Amino acid sequence: MGEFTLYFGPDAGPFGLTRIHAWLQFPLHEDFTTEIDLDLPIGGDPALDIGWTFSF
Repeated sequence: MGEFTLYFGPDAGPFGLTRIHAWLQFPLHEDFTTEIDLDLPIGGDPALDIGWTFSF
């Protein structure tokens, strides 16, 4: 499962693109899920979050 979002603005980079956001979640095992969240601003510092959920 995942989600990709593109953000646009008037004073931005190529094609008006200001930021890219990606969120992915996928199971590694029946009770173990990994989640990745990436925020990539154009001309800024990227942010990457990696997490997991373990249930029993």
